[in-house]
Amino acid sequence: MADLNPQIARDLELQDAPAHGAVITGVKPNSLSDQAGLQVGDIILDINKKPVRTAKEASKNLKRGTNSLRVLRGQTTLIVFMDSANAG
Repeated sequence: MADLNPQIARDLELQDAPAHGAVITGVKPNSLSDQAGLQVGDIILDINKKPVRTAKEASKNLKRGTNSLRVLRGQTTLIVFMDSANAG
């Protein structure tokens, strides 16, 4: 995960990218991110209705249990649920 910045937005060919967010830069097979359906290039906008401006904030906002993530994928905004109750 990385902070969204203008260079990353250009690299991902994002038009009208938000000013802030955390970009998924890699997804390990069978990880919580993979199980939740996150993809490389997804931009996390908020977690549990708390805005995400940086990758550090994204990590901080995740809680044990079920998390609701608002994600921008291309031009589509999705709500993704990630269950970290069994994370170890």
